[in-house]
Amino acid sequence: MDYPRILSLVEEYNKAIASLEQDAIARLTKSLDVSLEQLLKRLNSKYPDIKNNLSILPAQRLLLITSELGELLNIVSRSQEEKHTEIFKGLITEGHRLGAEEATELVKMVDPNFEVASYSKVPIKAAAIAASQTYKNLLGYGEQFANNASNVISQGIIQGLGNRKIAGVLRAMEEKATKVQVERIVRTETARAAIGAVKQLYTDSDLRYGVWITTVQDVCPWCIGKSGKIYRIKDMVIPQHFNCRCSILPVAPDWVRDGFFDFVAIDNYSEFVREGKRVRADKALFEAAPPQEVTREKFLVAK
Repeated sequence: MDYPRILSLVEEYNKAIASLEQDAIARLTKSLDVSLEQLLKRLNSKYPDIKNNLSILPAQRLLLITSELGELLNIVSRSQEEKHTEIFKGLITEGHRLGAEEATELVKMVDPNFEVASYSKVPIKAAAIAASQTYKNLLGYGEQFANNASNVISQGIIQGLGNRKIAGVLRAMEEKATKVQVERIVRTETARAAIGAVKQLYTDSDLRYGVWITTVQDVCPWCIGKSGKIYRIKDMVIPQHFNCRCSILPVAPDWVRDGFFDFVAIDNYSEFVREGKRVRADKALFEAAPPQEVTREKFLVAK
């Protein structure tokens, strides 16, 4: 087993997934930009009416702003639901395919003669359900933007800010908050789809254990702590957090006993990754609980 080649392969698939993500992020953020400009255009035309009729009571001010600007306050336009959902569906389907390809190649790099289970595409209905839920998550951030935008407009008018200054604040809000959430959603859901396929292919191939792979030096403390350790595949939660790029290398007791596995290389790399870094063993962001490590002594007698 050539561990550097394995790391290179994982990095290669990470780059392919990143390219997929960037395309989706670009399409989604372009849609947000168009919606924001529509909101600012409406705000520009309605600004005098809002300013002249602004109430002293905060609740009434927000009600007036909502009535004048309507659904445009939510820059995740509901009219784009079908388009956004299709973007997510394509992202999930392609991420799943890439994950299955990666898993197959990883198995063959360890044991070229091992019979890997056939890849099963993610069911159309399952992809549609996942895409719909992802869209709802995005819509939630759009609603947060709408609430924050209403408050910004209200306070801006009270403080005597002009329409242009308020527009500048709203653009900054979109850039620093909403677009960041779009990137997080896209990267998280793509990683979940890819690793979901990895875990499914291993399970279908009767491979129950995996070694945690980290591919970059500046990974998070949770991933650093797991690097190179063995876990039951069903217990491994990846992504651990936003922007997590970890993967799973399958391992079987027979492979170790037959000398297919190079734990020395794995340990050397993991020590290199951990050197001088903070390590955490508590629950990671996306975990219900940390997985139980399978020691190599116990693993070697596993069936």
